[in-house]
Amino acid sequence: MVILGMRTSPQEIRYAILDIQQDGSAKLLNGESENRLKFPAAHNTIEKKLWWFYQELERIVRQNASIEKIMIKSNEFTGKDSNATRAASYIDGVIYTYAGKMDIPTDTKTYRAIQTRRNEVKEFAEKNVGKTKTNWNEQMADAVAVAYVGGVGK
Repeated sequence: MVILGMRTSPQEIRYAILDIQQDGSAKLLNGESENRLKFPAAHNTIEKKLWWFYQELERIVRQNASIEKIMIKSNEFTGKDSNATRAASYIDGVIYTYAGKMDIPTDTKTYRAIQTRRNEVKEFAEKNVGKTKTNWNEQMADAVAVAYVGGVGK
């Protein structure tokens, strides 16, 4: 099963495309290619960012037609709301909108559901899947980890 894992923020999107076998082994398909989308500087309003991202998501899925599921690593539930968390939620909404249009099953997970923590997610992703050649950080590990969990059914 090929799964697209995504981690959004108001500044950029990290994504991982995993091919997960029935035995739980996983291959990171974009570990040495594009895995980060930075919003263009000219897209300085939420409306422009959302439209630009929608088009990029269409492109990613079109270029990777074998994607069967999308997983989103969402912000933790802290009871506090900010402009950044709202913007990330709006961006997550674009993923759900596109997935609904294309009939792609989609789910959202927090660290608790992934069974890891922010300070452990890089180790979790590296142990279970591997890491990207570039742009490796907690947000990229989030995208890898959520895709992995979405494929192995944890």
